[in-house]
Amino acid sequence: MNSLQSEPIVIIGGGMVGASAALALCQLGCSVVLVESNPVDDCRDQQAPYRLRVSAIQRSSEQLLKRLGVWPEIAARRSLPFTRMHIQDENGFRTLLDAQDLHEPNLGHLIENDVITAAIWSVLKQQPLCQIEQATPIAAAQEADGHWRVTLSNGQLIRTPLLIGADGANSQVRRWLGLEQSIHDYHQHCIVGTVTTERDHQQTCWQHYRDEGPFALLPLAEKTCSIAWYVSSNQVEQTLSLNAEQQSQAMTQASALMLGQLTPVGQLAAFPLVKRQTEHYVGRNALLIGDAAHTLHPQAGQGVNLGFLDVIALQKTLQNAIERCQPIGDERVLKHYERARKHDAALVQNSMDGLNWLFANQPIAKGLRQLAQPVSQLNSVKAIVSAQGLYGRLTGLSAND
Repeated sequence: MNSLQSEPIVIIGGGMVGASAALALCQLGCSVVLVESNPVDDCRDQQAPYRLRVSAIQRSSEQLLKRLGVWPEIAARRSLPFTRMHIQDENGFRTLLDAQDLHEPNLGHLIENDVITAAIWSVLKQQPLCQIEQATPIAAAQEADGHWRVTLSNGQLIRTPLLIGADGANSQVRRWLGLEQSIHDYHQHCIVGTVTTERDHQQTCWQHYRDEGPFALLPLAEKTCSIAWYVSSNQVEQTLSLNAEQQSQAMTQASALMLGQLTPVGQLAAFPLVKRQTEHYVGRNALLIGDAAHTLHPQAGQGVNLGFLDVIALQKTLQNAIERCQPIGDERVLKHYERARKHDAALVQNSMDGLNWLFANQPIAKGLRQLAQPVSQLNSVKAIVSAQGLYGRLTGLSAND
C-alpha cells in the first residue's frame, strides 16, 4: 500500500461509523485495516422488506457521506427525505417543525441502517488503501514504542500506530484501554419494526408522548413507516409476544391514531435504552468513535449522527497532524479529537434528556408546556430539534471542513 505511514491504522468494527471512518482516513492517504466479523449484505433490492433499524440522517451526516462518495450509492438503494416533524402529547399539546420555515428542502433523510452500511462498503471495497479482514479481534497488546499489536481470529497479527474502536456499546477496544463509563439505564426498551398506515404520512415524522414513553412513526414509503415504540422494560416481552392483530391494536392505541390504523409488517424487535459516556475517548495510540464512546436516548435519531460527527472530527484531527508532521498516535494529537467531541456528545445527551423530561407527564413539565404553547408553540423545542436534528454540532471543528 502507498500511504503516508508505513504501518496501517487498525479500525475494529465495520458498521456505519467504523466503515465511514476507514473511508475518511483513506481519503487522507492513510492505509487502513478494517476488522469486521459479520458479512455485509448489499441491500440493493428495493422490493425487499424494510430492515428493522432506521436512522434519521441530518445535514452534517449527509455532507460527510457526499464527500466520501457514498450518497449516490444510498440513492441507488432507497431513502426518503422528510420535510416536517409533528410532536404532540396526551394533553392536547401540538407543535410542527416544517423545513419551509427553515428555508430548507427537507429536515433529513430516513434510511435503513443496513442500507447505509452497504453503501459505505460498496465504496470502501474499491479503495486500494483499505484492507478488510473478516475476523474477530481476540487479543491486543501495547508495545514499548506505543504501537499496538492486534491478534485476529484468522491468525493475522497486525502492528499499528493507531488503534480505533468502532465496535459498539460493548466495545472490546474500550476494555483493552481500561476506560470507565458512566451509565444510565432508562429502564425502557424501544420496539422497532415496519408498519403500514391507514393515512398518508405526508413525509412527516410523527411523535406522540405518552406516560409510558414516546411513540414515533418514521416515513419510509407510501403509507409505510418504521416505528419506534417505547415501553417499560417489564412490558417488552409481553408486547412482543402478542399476535399480529393484538400488536396492531396496541400500537394503534399507543400512536393516538396519528395515522389511523397501524398494521405490522413482519416481526418486531426491541433493544434496551441506556445512556453511556466514556470518561476519555482517547488513550495512548488509540481512540473510540461512535457507540464505543457514547450512546444516548434514540428519540431524535441522534446516535449515528453523533458517530458521523466523530468521523468528521477524526479526519480533521489526523489531517492537521499529517500537515504538521506529527505522529498520528500521539496522545497530545488525539486529545484534539476528544476536546472536539466529548463535550458536544454530552450536550446532545443532556438535550435529549431535557426533551424527554419536558414531555414527561409530570406536573411541572405539563405546566411548562401548557404555559408555553399559546405564546410560542414551544419554540425552544423547535430550536433544539432543528439545531440538533438538522445540522448537528461539532465543537471546535467545522462540519463543513
